[in-house]
Amino acid sequence: MLLEKMKREFCDNMKEERRWRKLQWMAVCLVCLLLVSLYQNNKAVKLKNTIDGLMLQEAVSSKVQNVSERKKVYLTFDDGPSRYTEEILEILRKENVKATFFVIGYEGDIYAERYRKIVEEGHTLAMHAYDHDYKKIYKSVENFSHDLEKLQTLLEKETGVKPTIYRFPGGSSNSVVKPSVKQFIHYLNEKGITYYDWNALSEDAMDKNLTPAQLNKNIMKDLPKKDPCIVLMHDLGDRHGTVDALEPLIKKLKAMNCEILPITEATPAIQHVKNEEK
Repeated sequence: MLLEKMKREFCDNMKEERRWRKLQWMAVCLVCLLLVSLYQNNKAVKLKNTIDGLMLQEAVSSKVQNVSERKKVYLTFDDGPSRYTEEILEILRKENVKATFFVIGYEGDIYAERYRKIVEEGHTLAMHAYDHDYKKIYKSVENFSHDLEKLQTLLEKETGVKPTIYRFPGGSSNSVVKPSVKQFIHYLNEKGITYYDWNALSEDAMDKNLTPAQLNKNIMKDLPKKDPCIVLMHDLGDRHGTVDALEPLIKKLKAMNCEILPITEATPAIQHVKNEEK
């Protein structure tokens, strides 16, 4: 009897020990599963963060690339100011666009006010000519310098700004200058003045009867192929077509994702006759 009892107790103890070992093993397995799960989740989070970071980097890179690829367009107006200057400024103000005005030397309070408004509204006030008399201006370097310095002095007096950006009357490739425009370019270089021509134009100075649609069509013939693109228009008091064409032109350029800027010293020079001294 005692032997049987001892045998049963031994068997019970063995069963109990096996049960505890099984429970311990199950506990170890559970802990291992939890550890594996945590490790996997951590890897998943890291992977997700890496992917998100790459996607963000790609998006930023794409955005920067799109901005850098925008065509730069410079709207310029020659021969003003005129009675229509305020209308041009109003459209530019409405569209939040800055432009460049290559002006003539007009005396009097009304013109002084127009010069000042161009500057005050953040546009570039640039020089064209004081008299705009081709034969007189281009007769000699002395005549050329006298005309330009007279205009520069007038503009500085009326606005407090001394312009250093210039456009030759008729452009640097005009047929009036003989034997060569290079003598005048040399003078501009000595005075630290940069000249700009154009590579798209509305032809508003050639025909005052062109409709706004025709003027903008003329610009669009060349603009898509040029970058940067400097657009030549005129601020003349005997034709309103340029004013009427301006707002549709700006809206078209914005729809094309163009960046519309005023000319500054940092603007790449568009020059029909190259400045070989620089």
